[in-house]
Amino acid sequence: MERCLGAIRSNYPTISLIVVDDFSPSADAIEKVTSSNRAQHLRFESNRGPAAARNAGAQLATTPLLLFIDSDVSLTAGSIEGLTKWLETDDVVAVAPRVRAGKERPAGRRVWRSLSAYHPLDLGPLPFVITSESVESGNQTRYVPTATLLMRRDRFVSLGGFDETLRFGEDVDLVWKVADQGGIVVYDPTVTTYHLPTGSLVDSVRKNFRYGTSLAALALRWPDRISAVRGNRPYLALLLASPLLSWPGYLLVLSAPALTFYLGTTVESNSWTFGGKARLAMSEQLLGQSANGLDSFFLRTFGWLLIPLTIKSTRVRRFILATLLFRSYSLAKSDRGGGQLAFDLLSVLIADTSYGTGVLWGAFCGHTIQPFRIQIQRRRSPVPQ
Repeated sequence: MERCLGAIRSNYPTISLIVVDDFSPSADAIEKVTSSNRAQHLRFESNRGPAAARNAGAQLATTPLLLFIDSDVSLTAGSIEGLTKWLETDDVVAVAPRVRAGKERPAGRRVWRSLSAYHPLDLGPLPFVITSESVESGNQTRYVPTATLLMRRDRFVSLGGFDETLRFGEDVDLVWKVADQGGIVVYDPTVTTYHLPTGSLVDSVRKNFRYGTSLAALALRWPDRISAVRGNRPYLALLLASPLLSWPGYLLVLSAPALTFYLGTTVESNSWTFGGKARLAMSEQLLGQSANGLDSFFLRTFGWLLIPLTIKSTRVRRFILATLLFRSYSLAKSDRGGGQLAFDLLSVLIADTSYGTGVLWGAFCGHTIQPFRIQIQRRRSPVPQ
């Protein structure tokens, strides 16, 4: 927290700061840090979760814009100006930066170092917008994390803020409420904040597990928006058959979204138009997302069902190997990870396994199979979520 507040104060000495302590065990230390950084301090008498903490901070704020930032995130110079410019457009309700792993790496085992570098909050280098259409179609990334989020205060209040019954997934819920009301949420990766590594490997596994459990709770609120994958019938047939296909068939499934985009699509997102080299770059990223999506769909979402089949099926074993190879390629091409490919891949598998276990547990406890649903749609084929 000291780094978080210090970075804000050094770049924005006159900004109004509100710190909400969600009944942490370090009350005295937090009070000292908030006092030295001239921040208003509110402490809960019991642990109520991040949604309640953010709502309480918003209630104390009087400014027209709210900047939500987690205590383990470091703001960079020019971040607020870079985000604020988007709110000059009336339809834009909220804007989020790219949240990258901090440049410092924790001491300890290399797997933990790689896991801390491969950050689940990092949505990549390409911009996008979230609208009611994109949320319904499922063809784009449909959320931004609230580790750092700038939002209009009046719209936040009118939407009722964060859902305090959600311990995890409250950021997805808020973004979907914004989209439902006709608002736009912008993801601008040219603005960067850094998430500082904390805890341990076990803490990271536990956090990913909890993220996974949130999917069932979101499914109860948004049943039409939660599924394992969406697509048209031919694409879904290829996808589900891919573990049993030969290499050409597998490559077709892998490359279908990128080829569809490159051959016949120009995407316009606010001031960005993808064409020429940008379209090629977008297609390459879609290819990487396809590899990530196949890995996530089969190993994260349905790994508990697929992996036992490797005992008897050579084709399934080859499919899993191919999936891991393409995922390795995607990691090698990206700017995420700790720079050691084998450990980066292992860290991703750990993250996916812990998340998938959380999804399975959340579905069991919530008495729902919605997170595993295969949803048929008539729009163009997406990458598996």
